Amino acid sequence: MLKEYFISLREDKYKRHIALAFFLFALFLMLFTEPYLNTFNIVSRYLTIESIVENNSFIIDEKHEASDDMIYRDGHYYSSKPPILSVAASSVYYVSHNFFGQDFPEFNEVNKLNYYFSLYPTVYVTSLIFVGFTFWLMLLYFYKAIKLFSIKKEYHLPLILGLGLGTLFFSYAITLNNHTIAGALLFIAFYYLLLIKKEGYNPIKLNKYLSLVGLLVSLAATIDVPVGLTFFAMFFIYFLNKIRFKKIFYYLWPAVIIFSVHSYFNYQAFGGLLPAQAYKQYWIGPDNEPILSTYFTQTPWYMYIFNIFIGTHGFFVYTPLLFVSFYSIYKNIKEKTAFRWEALMILFALLVITVFYTIFARDYGGSAYGFRWFIAITPLIYFFTIFLCQETWNKKLTLIVIVFFIWSALVAIIGAYDPWPPGAIFEKFGQVFPIPPIIVVLHLIRSSILF
Repeated sequence: MLKEYFISLREDKYKRHIALAFFLFALFLMLFTEPYLNTFNIVSRYLTIESIVENNSFIIDEKHEASDDMIYRDGHYYSSKPPILSVAASSVYYVSHNFFGQDFPEFNEVNKLNYYFSLYPTVYVTSLIFVGFTFWLMLLYFYKAIKLFSIKKEYHLPLILGLGLGTLFFSYAITLNNHTIAGALLFIAFYYLLLIKKEGYNPIKLNKYLSLVGLLVSLAATIDVPVGLTFFAMFFIYFLNKIRFKKIFYYLWPAVIIFSVHSYFNYQAFGGLLPAQAYKQYWIGPDNEPILSTYFTQTPWYMYIFNIFIGTHGFFVYTPLLFVSFYSIYKNIKEKTAFRWEALMILFALLVITVFYTIFARDYGGSAYGFRWFIAITPLIYFFTIFLCQETWNKKLTLIVIVFFIWSALVAIIGAYDPWPPGAIFEKFGQVFPIPPIIVVLHLIRSSILF
């Protein structure tokens, strides 16, 4: 009896620590979510949000000079961002504008700084709901995923902290962006895939879970198009090989609705069904000045791939903790475990996404911290770290994980100071190279301290 009491007490201690971690994450989001329009990326979305609510239109002519993330179509300016997130987020501005008299000020050269750096309650609330909450919810589903496996309770908190504090999700969780939202949706969808697998494709729950996965992945595909569409296809192929062909209908029917709504709004904004970047004729302004095309560089493909993985914007440089995750993915594939197909699916998806951005958008995600286009896939990669916790770690592996976690967490915390640092370049050997965003942010931190 006494032994059982102490075991129960110890388990309660672990639960208390996890509850405290979730509380601290929520507190961090409430205290540090940004209320500013401090980057062209965010401004572009809010110009659309403002126009939807006030003008029932996607046209942003009046304040288009406030952002460079735009296209010029049929005599009007439009945001280059996929429209679904802006449409959804306009619900907050609708309430604040119509019931609380909140407005975004006019933009001109005189009030430019005030426009970008004034406090906007609407921006704060929108980011907290659509980004902060989905980040927190993703961590909750990650905790639920941990409990699906035989993992010692002392590993639960470190695993949660690794994802929540040791990746760039932490850096971007305080600012409006599509990657963290899409990443959260994809991981929650993956959780239901795990449930389907764990319950042996139980016919009673299969239809419901398949529909949930289809709904979540299709939403992700309309918010972060390249990553979301890649995983929509990956999940489709996965289920096609695991369940009866007739059952795939339950995965597809939510997508028909979501993609139809997306196509409608996409046509309103871009005059077609493809993303704005696909219409090169809209990259040129009324005076033949380049607009969107200015973001695309001529970086050699091999240098670009080097930089997005281990160079200036390096995936592994900014989050070396993922080395541990890839080691687990490698083990699952090599040892042909029960999760090797999931590991192969995620690895192949990463390859597809890398090839896509190398061919079509070689600009490192614009003025951003790290390589933001990999953020949405990060939780799915990190998930495989769970399996390493099914075995006892030796001292060497423990030390490596601790060092990688500290490094990753420090980088993520630095990034939270400014996830959208200004882009900077230098020339060497006749080539133009981007300055690592972390160096830019550290310089900004130093300048603010000295100031």
